[in-house]
Amino acid sequence: MAALRRASSRSSLLLATLAVAGLAIAVAPAAVPSVINYQGRLTDNTPQQNLVEGTVTMEISIWDAAIGGNPLWSEARSVTVARGLFNVLLGEQTPIPTTVFADGAGRYLEIKVSGETLIPRQRIAATAFANVA
Repeated sequence: MAALRRASSRSSLLLATLAVAGLAIAVAPAAVPSVINYQGRLTDNTPQQNLVEGTVTMEISIWDAAIGGNPLWSEARSVTVARGLFNVLLGEQTPIPTTVFADGAGRYLEIKVSGETLIPRQRIAATAFANVA
């Protein structure tokens, strides 16, 4: 009877260990997406600030400083703008290297629309994925 209790106890311990290991695997963080969603509103450069409509060329880049500095990544693409609004996934065409954000320093987004640089550069803030990565 004592041998049966020990075997049962060992089985319970093994089962509990496997359950904890399974739980750890189940809650392991998913891979962090390799793209950054960016949305914006474009108006023309007139006093009326008319909403842009149609397709524009955008050059999007990530820099290490708000002014001056060094470009760390860039991509150019055609973007559809409807009633002034657009949405792009940065890194979808040209992957963003993981080294761009590796040191935790501030990063800034610069956008050129049809050759015109929009200012100021915008600081990139952390997101929920970045907080658990």
